[in-house]
Amino acid sequence: MKALLALALCLITSSVLAAPLPNIIWIVGEDMGPELGSYGDRQAITPNLDRLGAEGARFTRCFTHAPVCAPSRHGLITGQYPIQTGAHHMRSTLIKPPITFTKLLRDSGYHVSWPGKTDFNFEPPAGFTDKRDQWWKKDAPPPQPFFGYANFAVSHESQVRNGRASEDVGPTKASSQQ
Repeated sequence: MKALLALALCLITSSVLAAPLPNIIWIVGEDMGPELGSYGDRQAITPNLDRLGAEGARFTRCFTHAPVCAPSRHGLITGQYPIQTGAHHMRSTLIKPPITFTKLLRDSGYHVSWPGKTDFNFEPPAGFTDKRDQWWKKDAPPPQPFFGYANFAVSHESQVRNGRASEDVGPTKASSQQ
């Protein structure tokens, strides 16, 4: 079983055992590598991300299974290699996509909020998320337990040389440019 599906299975198992389910926030900065202070890059000035890395989970043995964004996102949401499912080519569209790990989370009692990109090389199926809103901008917290996804496209390769001033491409504007 792939990593994300294994995570969902662990969460389902823990709910059966009546263990409290943790809240999960998954933050994605597109097209990023280890160019952060928390990963040892002395040239990077990233104090907030460094603090988040020190207080949260920091992954040091990662790789990408696809060289371009949509197939890579496909692998993240399904836990399967895009080449295995037929979604490896950019702009391929699966008719019958695999189950998403967010569906498994919802089935195990999680409130799932996914306001970010859904470009997975398939249309997101019904039940893949509870809400598509930006949950972090709300006054009231989401129902517990929750899984929240935050996608910041300001670092996407399409934004690097877009010719606009840096203040024009912030997380709020970038995340609304779907």
